[in-house]
Amino acid sequence: MPFASVSRPPSTTSVGRMIREGVRVRVWCDTCDAAFREVDLQLIAETMGTDFDLWGKATHCRLTEGCRGRNRFYHNARGYFCRMRH
Repeated sequence: MPFASVSRPPSTTSVGRMIREGVRVRVWCDTCDAAFREVDLQLIAETMGTDFDLWGKATHCRLTEGCRGRNRFYHNARGYFCRMRH
């Protein structure tokens, strides 16, 4: 039986909204297993714009030099950190 889709918290719809509502974001690599690191949402807003949506996004690993993994984003809009995906 497939898992039910997890509803997306409204406070995660854009980087700007996450900043306004105090949502924190962390990143973790699926390959090198480096420790969670806090994401600078203000820097993302300055670079990508406040309407940028991190939901479901991943980047090449920037946590460990030479790692070829993917960094995944996690939010704490529910009071604990969960992956930003559907």
